[in-house]
Amino acid sequence: MTGTSDGAVDIKRPPTSPLSKDEDVSLPLVKAPAADANKDSSGVIWASSPDHLELPRRPFHHSNSSDSPCISESGSDVYSKREVIQKLRLQLKRRDEMIMEMQAQIMDLQNSVGIQMTHSAKLQSQLDSANGDLFDAEREIQRLRKAIADHCVAEAGFLEKPVTTRNWRPEAVNGQVNGYIDSMDDVELHCVGGEKVRDDGERVEMLKRKVGELKEVIEGKDFLLQSYKEQKVELCSKIKELQLRLESQVPNIL
Repeated sequence: MTGTSDGAVDIKRPPTSPLSKDEDVSLPLVKAPAADANKDSSGVIWASSPDHLELPRRPFHHSNSSDSPCISESGSDVYSKREVIQKLRLQLKRRDEMIMEMQAQIMDLQNSVGIQMTHSAKLQSQLDSANGDLFDAEREIQRLRKAIADHCVAEAGFLEKPVTTRNWRPEAVNGQVNGYIDSMDDVELHCVGGEKVRDDGERVEMLKRKVGELKEVIEGKDFLLQSYKEQKVELCSKIKELQLRLESQVPNIL
């Protein structure tokens, strides 16, 4: 190994045998550039040989975010990454649309539940009013029944009186005193009592019809109220299901 004036080192191999002197071929010398040898004071020459070939290194470039060098990417890698980003954006857009649609459905169901609740409250008030009317009708029926019973008892007592009872009153007719039965008042009283009984019976029948109609109305309102309650339960279950679906999609979105 000998040195030259420009700082290069000449490497020579010692002969191993007499036959190898004729076959030795001087190898070309490669000088390392000065930019790659900042740590050494002089360049180093390496012997190049076909057996020690290396693949070309990929160029380095500095990233914008930091000072660390990064290996440059090929065009296909950039294209594939852009395609993946585009797909992710489309997925996020579809999820956002699905979330908005579910929220709209929840709002519609909540509005429907509010309407049903208002209608149910109205039906409940009507049912309470019908129950009050029915209670008043029942009291009126009881009062009329009592009045009819009292009248029947009084009529039975009146019929048990002897018909031969006479009401004698002195009257001077042609100078003589005669007695007559005062039966006209009794007949009129009996007729008036019979008419009153008939009127009370008609009122009772009319009230019974009204009570029957009120019962039918109450039964119909009970059926409607029950159906609205079932619809309310169904709507509440749908709202809970949509809320659970929305909550299950939130982690995927985040």
